Amino acid sequence: MSIHARFEFNENNTKLTVKYGKDSDPLYSSFEDFFEAFEKLGLTEPPSKESIEKVFEECENAIEGGVEAELIIAESKEPIEGLNGYLDFKVNVTGEAEFSQAEEDEASDFKNQTAFTDVEKDQIIAKVVAPIVSESGVDLFGQELKVKPVFKYQFQMLEGVRLEEEGVFADIGGIPHFKKRQIYVKNCVCVEGDVGPETGNIQRSGCIHVAGDILEGYEIETDEDLFVQGGVYKSQVKVGGDIVVGQGIVQDDLHTTICEGDLTVNYIQGGHLIVKGDLTVQKDILHAEVECLGTIVVGGDIIGGYVKALKSIEVSSSGNIEGTKTRLKVLHHFEYDQLSKIRNQLMETSRQIKQKSRDEKEVSEGSIDPLDEINLQIEAIREKLRNLDTMMEAVYFPHIKWNKGYYAGTFIKMRSDRTTFTKDNLIPIVACIDKESGLITTKTQ
Repeated sequence: MSIHARFEFNENNTKLTVKYGKDSDPLYSSFEDFFEAFEKLGLTEPPSKESIEKVFEECENAIEGGVEAELIIAESKEPIEGLNGYLDFKVNVTGEAEFSQAEEDEASDFKNQTAFTDVEKDQIIAKVVAPIVSESGVDLFGQELKVKPVFKYQFQMLEGVRLEEEGVFADIGGIPHFKKRQIYVKNCVCVEGDVGPETGNIQRSGCIHVAGDILEGYEIETDEDLFVQGGVYKSQVKVGGDIVVGQGIVQDDLHTTICEGDLTVNYIQGGHLIVKGDLTVQKDILHAEVECLGTIVVGGDIIGGYVKALKSIEVSSSGNIEGTKTRLKVLHHFEYDQLSKIRNQLMETSRQIKQKSRDEKEVSEGSIDPLDEINLQIEAIREKLRNLDTMMEAVYFPHIKWNKGYYAGTFIKMRSDRTTFTKDNLIPIVACIDKESGLITTKTQ
């Protein structure tokens, strides 16, 4: 009796299946033909001839119909992928979400980047989860199936924390941080309510934790970190470390937020922000001027205003359906425009001095020629501009990434090249500089 059957391997060649039925090809007219075809597969450890004969008999006895059936005829050892180690956080911490060596689902357990928790001395902050070891496999042809190696999660402990067995504990009371794989606790001065009439302006050294808002018209300045549980409203803010704001930053043209480190906030509306680290915005940036020397990540949209970054911008969408002009720029250093403006002013002053010297007597002996002094200042600024150019050339793959797309009215600029988008194109797109031409190119993700 003949059978219709065929052999199929799985992806790793660790399982061999024979599929049989009326529509299965090829046709084997006898067991000998079937066994000969099986032998030609060349398995390292094939089943016995008797077991193959039983498979053939089962195929013979199968009810002929349109439905195809299958039997597993040989199996070997499947590889088992391990998991990298990671930090399982037991409290909310400030900082950015860090990922372990391989997969996204091994991310550190961050609840909410804009929420943070005071910890007490000896309270556990995180548990160090050990990696799960990988196991290599072998296919039916005797070839080893290798798997990726796994790693312990590498992090550095700074002040205010200690490691006991598999737990990271607070050595002091304060706010826990996890930033650039460094974990630490800072003891902050706490303002129980708002920065307002009861506190006045705050200028001090050290970390500051504001449990309420920074109210309109008030100032706060510190050389370390600032944590604001509420929002910042038309206030002058200058911080030498990181800023974390639980709600929004709402500013106007008269007030500026200056952050020497990283800034994390729920949303931004209006005003001028200077961030010398990275900027993370959970929701939207609305009609604001933002200058950042790192990367900008916006969970929502950028509508209106001018958002500039040195490295990259990632946003859901830019502009809106009404065509509100929205400007995005990368490879931008906030000092560049300022220095260029000063240089141009000095060059104009130099020109005026030269014109004036033609009409007046020569400079008296022993006095300083104002033209020489101006020229020295111009050359010093030119040197700073050359240094900034070098810094920008070293930025790795600057780009703008839209996770949804852009609306008409979006204007982008990278170095001297610029593009204005004139129609809606709400599909995920990345804009970057072509290495060969130096022009802006866009491609769908």
